Amino acid sequence: MGSFFKKAASDFMEKIFHKNCEFPADVKQSAEVKILHISDTPECIYPYIYKVVEKSSADVIIHTGDLVDNIKLEYEPERYRSKYKKRSADFISNLEKLTDARIIYVPGNHDINSILFDNINRSEICLEGSVIEVMGVSIGLAHYSEKLPQNAQINLFGHNYDRPFSENNIYLNGIFNINCILLPSCQIYTINYPHLAEKGRKLNSSFSMI
Repeated sequence: MGSFFKKAASDFMEKIFHKNCEFPADVKQSAEVKILHISDTPECIYPYIYKVVEKSSADVIIHTGDLVDNIKLEYEPERYRSKYKKRSADFISNLEKLTDARIIYVPGNHDINSILFDNINRSEICLEGSVIEVMGVSIGLAHYSEKLPQNAQINLFGHNYDRPFSENNIYLNGIFNINCILLPSCQIYTINYPHLAEKGRKLNSSFSMI
């Protein structure tokens, strides 16, 4: 009986996820290169992330850290190391199976670089402060906003609710929502995370990330 209710709950969540991760027609019909930016993903939203990836037809997926954000690895790394290794391996493997897109991970404070390097197959690891170029547009990568490189045209990060601003460059925080960037036009579309994302990330009472 327990397995029945578990499956029913899973099916219900799947319907909610399916309904809420629709892309605008402009994105679906665009011939431009699509970049999908996500960050700080607890396990409870993995089904939603998978649906977004499937529907996006993204050419590049960039995750700016904390792949298993319900596991606060920075505080007790030895206690959770084995669990993190298994969960992150599953997440990375599932994304690589779902899409042919280029996949890039930027390790966060709750990631272990050596484990990520062991878990990836065709995905890439970029350290904080790295710059990649897509369609002639420079993209700065970091988990913490203060570790972003200088002068990149687009800057992607996560970790907390920082909102850097520049009149000349674009800053996108993957905590607030999923960002879809069309290049080379630099048009930006956002998709909300499900409400349970914040609970999964274990926000503290002051609404800052931990």
